[in-house]
Amino acid sequence: MYMMLAELMAGIVVYFVIDSKKAGGRSKLVLILSVMIFLASLAIIIIEDSFLVYGLTIISFLLKVMFTAEMVIMNENYTTQYRSMGVGMT
Repeated sequence: MYMMLAELMAGIVVYFVIDSKKAGGRSKLVLILSVMIFLASLAIIIIEDSFLVYGLTIISFLLKVMFTAEMVIMNENYTTQYRSMGVGMT
């Protein structure tokens, strides 16, 4: 249940943060999320059992946000001609 809630919240966060100037743009957002995922993984290794469920939920949330932002970045790399044909969506 925690993972499902994490994915729901990630979708909401992406909606509000992906074009935010405070986050520094999409590429910087992906970099920040990567560092946060690394730190959460490190915390799971160090703290172990007491942080396991919450840590995995946090990592699931961050991964969903990061890959959603990367999907937008990858699709925008194609020119308008290819995007209009749907080539950029595969």
